[in-house]
Amino acid sequence: MAWQVLAIWIIVVPVVVNFLRSEGQMRQARAWANRPRMALSPRQPGRSLLQLQPAVPLARPAVRTGGLSESQRAFLNAMIKSN
Repeated sequence: MAWQVLAIWIIVVPVVVNFLRSEGQMRQARAWANRPRMALSPRQPGRSLLQLQPAVPLARPAVRTGGLSESQRAFLNAMIKSN
């Protein structure tokens, strides 16, 4: 019985250590992949050599064309009047 418990611990400890190590490596790889892209900007007086600028320009948000259509407005007015 004692040798079976010892055998279980001999198997469990390396598996847990390996799991924790691989999780740390995956977390570090994800953080490395998600880091902001840095671009060197030309040197200007009073500015640092490394400017934090996205390497790819950020996409502008979609322009909203605002409000409800006439049919949507009529439907909502009919709903309000029916109650």
